[in-house]
Amino acid sequence: MVRSRATAVMIGGLVVLLVAVGIMLALREPTDAPPGTPEATAQGYFRAIVDDDRLRAETYLADSLIDRCDGTYRPYEHSGDGLRVVIVDTVVRSTRATVSVSVTERYDEGPFFTDSHTFDEVLMMEWADGQWLISQTPWPLYCWEE
Repeated sequence: MVRSRATAVMIGGLVVLLVAVGIMLALREPTDAPPGTPEATAQGYFRAIVDDDRLRAETYLADSLIDRCDGTYRPYEHSGDGLRVVIVDTVVRSTRATVSVSVTERYDEGPFFTDSHTFDEVLMMEWADGQWLISQTPWPLYCWEE
């Protein structure tokens, strides 16, 4: 009986510790990627999208993409309840890079009902003018390409 009680206390303590660590990880501030990296470009782009700042989002796009879009954007309509972007992988080959991200949109439908949708995107980038720029039409700012 004493042994089973001690085991129960240890398991309970472990559960409390795991919950505390989980809460700390969930509440921590996201870290910024080092400046001048493809990851920093991806972060800046998505922050501009969340802030509904198209002009700032364009600063992360290559001139060729801006010219091709010719100002005819179909902006992303996010729910505003929550958009989480996690950089999954980055591959750099000379002056080209791909940044794979996992995007989760959260839809809040009241105190007990939430829904989310997760999907993957790949941002294609090129090194130009001393910085990494998105060179292919990225989600969530599509242009009407012909």
